[in-house]
Amino acid sequence: MSLVHLMSMQNLRCFIIAPLIVLSLLISTPLRAELVENLYQTELLVSDRLTHPDDISLRSGLKRILVKVSGTALASHIVDEFVSDPDLYMSEFHFESTYQVRTDVEGNDYLAQRLVLLFEQASIDKLLNSRKFFPLGKYRPRLLVWMLGYENKTLSSFRDGLQEYATQAGLPMTLLMANQMFIKQQAKGRLIDKINERSRSYPKALVVVVFLDKNKVMHWAVVDGASDDRLQWAFSKGGLAQQLVKAFGAWLDSSGIKIDGKRSLAKNSHQIIVTRVKNMADYAAVMEYVRSLPSIDLIKVASMDNQTLTLALQSQLNNAEVSRLLSLDRRMLFMRPLQAEAEVENSLRWSWFGARGR
Repeated sequence: MSLVHLMSMQNLRCFIIAPLIVLSLLISTPLRAELVENLYQTELLVSDRLTHPDDISLRSGLKRILVKVSGTALASHIVDEFVSDPDLYMSEFHFESTYQVRTDVEGNDYLAQRLVLLFEQASIDKLLNSRKFFPLGKYRPRLLVWMLGYENKTLSSFRDGLQEYATQAGLPMTLLMANQMFIKQQAKGRLIDKINERSRSYPKALVVVVFLDKNKVMHWAVVDGASDDRLQWAFSKGGLAQQLVKAFGAWLDSSGIKIDGKRSLAKNSHQIIVTRVKNMADYAAVMEYVRSLPSIDLIKVASMDNQTLTLALQSQLNNAEVSRLLSLDRRMLFMRPLQAEAEVENSLRWSWFGARGR
């Protein structure tokens, strides 16, 4: 019996995830962030004759950076449609020798050189914002993606597509195949229990289950501790590229990170109280982390007294979403607000444990 037959329509209850479902996920198990290094840097293999980045290389590099910084492949079209001079966004470049053989248009082999491009963060962020995209920041949640199905050419290509998209979008992802034992659990209605059990080896990751149906339509569900009978399945149609854009966007939404321009125009004020800020190193680390978060538009230091840092934030996110973002760093521990603080609307209290690392 095929996987598609095992997953009957009654069990799948496929539909597009509604905003309320996404918001309900924000109060579940906290995720932890991973630091994405060299967010504004990319590398290309180019001709050994090149001494300065040409227009083709710069445009290709700029597309890669916009996708990685925004977390979505949709941002790549900005270069073709709105950028006339990509050189304006580059800050540094250098070449490195390689032992990788390439062949030119005349059929001659040569050793390619690696072009390393560093783009200016402020210019890239401004370009994204101008087209209604938003930098995700360098702290990003890890995705743990379980693929259901038996190994074949189609599934292998789909798996490679998932991995390539995550890499290009700068999204930490662990991709695992569910073996035959897992598939058998689906017939017994215990698949998600099995996945929850195995996922404990990957704490603080956003757990997702995906499969392809017979029409090569991608179905997915954010597990997040749910059981088989409570799982909310979603799907998207179109080519693989379109399906991946929609799926990864929905998964990031589930983590509290918004990647598209469909945001409320109203901004919410938040009071963030962080205790155990013992010295300037702690202060600098807290500020660096908070400033790196996406969707935080304005940060002001309200006070710094007796190892307690109070920040005033403005964001289009609500309190639950801001809390979800702050929880991404394991050095931030959520605390119950004091009675006086609880009376302040959108007040959140945290303790900083810098020695815990990320």
